[in-house]
Amino acid sequence: MRRSDGRLRNRLRKELEVQLHISEDTLNSMHEMIAADVFMGSASSMSSGPLYTLSRGVRLLISHPPQQGDPLFAQYDSKAGRLIDPEEFFKAWKIYEAGNGHSLLDAMQR
Repeated sequence: MRRSDGRLRNRLRKELEVQLHISEDTLNSMHEMIAADVFMGSASSMSSGPLYTLSRGVRLLISHPPQQGDPLFAQYDSKAGRLIDPEEFFKAWKIYEAGNGHSLLDAMQR
């Protein structure tokens, strides 16, 4: 592991805020999940269908949905409560973070 990866892990630990959307307004919950930086879905058709497709952040799911080659996907083990391959997540996070930085710079230049 590179030193920069360790810094990213520490930064994520400090900045991560988990929000659960259980028994709430469906449309509001969907909006919040789509807008999340990291979307952790369940084994439901809602998670692997519309929310996965529309999510703009890194997507964590128990199993990969039909879309192949998604650079923002990372698989997790819900029973163990851990990522299957942490490097997969950190690679996706770096891509997401870089994309957001480019989007911000583009918007500021307009």
